[in-house]
Amino acid sequence: MKTALLVISTSILLTGFMGGAFAALPAVGAGGTINFDGNVVETACAVDTKSQNQNISLGEARRADMAEKGDVSTKTSFSIVLAECDPTIQETASFGFTGQVDSDDPQSLINLDTGTDAASKVGVQLMDTTGAVVPLDGTYSEGTKITLNEGENTAHFSAYMIATALGAKAGSVHSTVDFKVQYE
Repeated sequence: MKTALLVISTSILLTGFMGGAFAALPAVGAGGTINFDGNVVETACAVDTKSQNQNISLGEARRADMAEKGDVSTKTSFSIVLAECDPTIQETASFGFTGQVDSDDPQSLINLDTGTDAASKVGVQLMDTTGAVVPLDGTYSEGTKITLNEGENTAHFSAYMIATALGAKAGSVHSTVDFKVQYE
């Protein structure tokens, strides 16, 4: 009797411990890839991460106000922030912009929207703080130059839609520009 009781007790005890072993295993689903990018630079400043990839809304402009070549929408301000600046390394920073230009106006970025809802004969221009149109060929113009101070520095610009030819068509506008910083 003691042997039977011992076998039953051992069986119950082992079943209790092994119950967790027979439980459902966690399911593993599909994963993905995460890419990490960065640069180590030997410059006076680093471009603030919030300035690296911006989306600037230019709002709306009435087609009637964009009827003639050169007509512009309301200007929208934007800035590029340089962080952790050390003016003992370099004293100034200038900005060069490049992008796909409009064939009717090489000082304007082309409207990349091409669908049926896209505006036509409308591009985007950039302006520096002196009121000059910013070149889109990567030139580091004098109007984009700022004198660096210790810490954070901000370069101010504006952008606006521009009629690149007579008879602009209403629709969406999307343009992209890349920038680089030249330190001296």
